[in-house]
Amino acid sequence: MIFVRQLFLTLAFACLAFPANSQANELIIVSSNSKSLVEGSKLPPKFEIKLKKNEVVRVMSRDGNMYKFKGPFRGNLDNLIKSNKKSGKSIFDELSNVFFERGQSKDATGASRGGTGKITAHNPQNIDISWGIPSIVCLSPKQHLVLKGISDHEQAISVEKNGNKQSLNVKDGQLTFPKSLFNSKPRRIRISSTENNKVFSVTLRYSESLLNPGEQLSWFRKSSCKQQLNKAIAYYQSF
Repeated sequence: MIFVRQLFLTLAFACLAFPANSQANELIIVSSNSKSLVEGSKLPPKFEIKLKKNEVVRVMSRDGNMYKFKGPFRGNLDNLIKSNKKSGKSIFDELSNVFFERGQSKDATGASRGGTGKITAHNPQNIDISWGIPSIVCLSPKQHLVLKGISDHEQAISVEKNGNKQSLNVKDGQLTFPKSLFNSKPRRIRISSTENNKVFSVTLRYSESLLNPGEQLSWFRKSSCKQQLNKAIAYYQSF
């Protein structure tokens, strides 16, 4: 088990280290237990990383892509970083807000999962919401919205979008909404109970494509998808 500092608290400060005119392909160290690679330091794309056994370094590029290197390892960053076609300045500015808003938490420990290379974004197949609690949900392609905590006596749930209602059947206390419900990308759906007339709303945000970790966290924050933001951060911290 490798103990690491709070990865994303470090990133909050590291984000501010990028000047506006820095190179697009430059990377910044967001977590490191190597004495030769200091958290918050910037690395040129041609930098050669040398890691001893059990040393782990995580870096992020300005476009929001995140990479992990686990020793023993030796390699040139230029082989991993592709040309960046868009500025990452807004992503890094947004990420600084993400982590400063989480507060000055204490250093945390956690297990680092194996592997070296690019860390993919956290995209679970199902996005869970709780019965009766108004929510804001960020939906990516191929994700399903699942309503949980429904009463055992409830056989059907009424869903209204754009003024049109439809009844959906409940199974085992939960309901997976059909993908067709979101084809028109409704901004809000109203969910009501056929049993007790309870009504609550779910506000929806959509992404047309799968995002990298930096873009995803920025999108969650700007869209106020707080529960998904916290889950994604916990997921990335486990690597």
